[in-house]
Amino acid sequence: MPRVIYTQIIKACLLALLCGLLARYAKAEQQIPVSIASQLERGLPYQEQLDLLNHIADSVFSLNSELGITLAQEALKLAKRKGTEDDIEEQSFKMATFYSNLSLHGKALEYFRYSLEYAKQHENSQYQASILRRIGSAYYYIGHYDKSLEANMDALAISKAQSDEVGSASAYNNMGLIYQVRSDYDLAMESYTKAEVLFVKLNDGANRSLALLNIGNIYYFKGDLDEALSYYTRSVEISKPIGKLDNLALAYQNMALVHELKGNLTTSLKYSIESLQLYRETKNEYGIASLSNNIGNYYMEQADYALAEKYFKEAVATSEKIGSLSLKQISYLSFSYYFEQQQKHDSALIYFRKSVECKDSISNRESDQKIVELQTQFEMSKKDEENTRLRKQSWSLSIIGTVITLLLLTLYQTKMRANRKLRGYNEQVQQQNRDLEVANSAKNRFFSIVAHDLKNPLASFMGYLDVLRQNVAELPRQDVEQELGHLYIMANGMSDLLENLLKWARNQTGAIEFAPEYVDINLLLNDTVRLLEPSAQSKQIRLEKQTNDELFAMADKNMISTVIRNLISNALKFTSKNGLVLVGGRLENGSVCVWVEDNGIGIADEDQSKLFQLDAKIQSYGTANEPGSGLGLVLCHDFVEKHQGAISFESKEGKGSRFEFRIPSASTK
Repeated sequence: MPRVIYTQIIKACLLALLCGLLARYAKAEQQIPVSIASQLERGLPYQEQLDLLNHIADSVFSLNSELGITLAQEALKLAKRKGTEDDIEEQSFKMATFYSNLSLHGKALEYFRYSLEYAKQHENSQYQASILRRIGSAYYYIGHYDKSLEANMDALAISKAQSDEVGSASAYNNMGLIYQVRSDYDLAMESYTKAEVLFVKLNDGANRSLALLNIGNIYYFKGDLDEALSYYTRSVEISKPIGKLDNLALAYQNMALVHELKGNLTTSLKYSIESLQLYRETKNEYGIASLSNNIGNYYMEQADYALAEKYFKEAVATSEKIGSLSLKQISYLSFSYYFEQQQKHDSALIYFRKSVECKDSISNRESDQKIVELQTQFEMSKKDEENTRLRKQSWSLSIIGTVITLLLLTLYQTKMRANRKLRGYNEQVQQQNRDLEVANSAKNRFFSIVAHDLKNPLASFMGYLDVLRQNVAELPRQDVEQELGHLYIMANGMSDLLENLLKWARNQTGAIEFAPEYVDINLLLNDTVRLLEPSAQSKQIRLEKQTNDELFAMADKNMISTVIRNLISNALKFTSKNGLVLVGGRLENGSVCVWVEDNGIGIADEDQSKLFQLDAKIQSYGTANEPGSGLGLVLCHDFVEKHQGAISFESKEGKGSRFEFRIPSASTK
């Protein structure tokens, strides 16, 4: 049999084996045995083994990323056993690329580092700069902005020395992204502008239009909407003639957002529809879902419910198709609000629950991702320490005679230094003990809240529910409705407490990352008031918002939403039937000030000094016997401080309370 035909038969058999493995994996979620490499060794020479493994890994990665990674690892092992240094580097780069595509950037760094060492050893400057930029991107995605900036600066220096204008432009663009996320807008502007100048010189219209979009975004974040619009328009003028539809869609989407903020809603809708049409042409399903949801919200504001439903359905269907949790969460929430406005409460509840499930999944995935990245960084640091130790050991063996002589001469001085260090260590241990006492106190308070403030209301809730269950047939409908109202209030209070407990725990462990963005505080107030209106109605409390001022800030949207929700929930909790809760905001001396005022029962004088302290025991109950742990206010204090802001209050027992927090407005950041 000719060699070529024999090789083709082996390849066909291996591909058949792979299909069988994938089919088995699809039916039973079990670990796939890696037998493909051993099959290869039986009939193919090394280079054909390597090529076929890579071909199969590339083919299946998009279908089964776990199997693709496993096969790529087998190819790397094969290269290390039988291949050249070039083969090992090529396989390492493939592993890095696979992990980058899966957003496992810490793992990707391990393999990019090998490629970087390879480029240095072979004095391949252009490749070295390219790998440095990839390393910078990996650090960027895991939040190590200083290391990301350092890697891109090194890449820029190499590209400049080699007169590589393409590499220099890419490095400048990456640096702009880093400065932007750090809110250093002047340096971001400088970097983006340098990138744009190089793209003009290179006659690279596609990348130049993106650079103009980035510059426009900086003006947007700085609050200069007219200048942002100018750069978006210039980007459109470049993208149109060259048919760069994806850039054009993004520019129209940004222009729609600017016009919305400027109050030009008709123009905003026009650009949104144009952007959506372009996303459809380019089959950008992420853009389709996002724009459909935005347009649906516009028609909701205009009370055109038929068109709103059409676009919301498209947003939900597309986000479900691509499986994006963040888009599904937004689409489900918008659809839930639509059904609520249509008085279709069952459908509204279904989609609201779906939105909450997506939000929980996002939180869990972020936590898992953070754990993986931390494990990777720890393993990488252990390797670095081990290499350092081995180098030191080798160095010590070469000069051991000299060292012994020096040690004999300096023994006394060493002993004295050791004593001084010991005293320093003792002081550190004492400080750590003090820190541990604070942590233990916080932990004890945490478990006290769980054991008392959550357990007791749950027991009461179950008791109420059991009484209602046993007597529902005999009780008048009015009494049943009244008891259900009490149960709703109690359940809502327990839900708030549980959410605060989880957020506080995640905040203490660093799992909540501070991610500021350009936020319309007014929209957050509107959304929160709308969310808590049922709670207010159940206690027959009037809940009003008293401001329509433009309130923009660079803020973490989730954190500030939590602060506003807690303050309004507290006001409702401690306000009696037929009471009043007012919510408002204003601009004052470069700050956005948000306040919540009630005419409720107020705060006892002896408790006012303890409000923002977790270790202070404050036991209070709302006007409907809702439990109060004080944890929500601790969370508010921590989140406002992260924004370099401040929170304060005024209260008089029996008269009511007013809480106010301030964060810098967008124009001052």
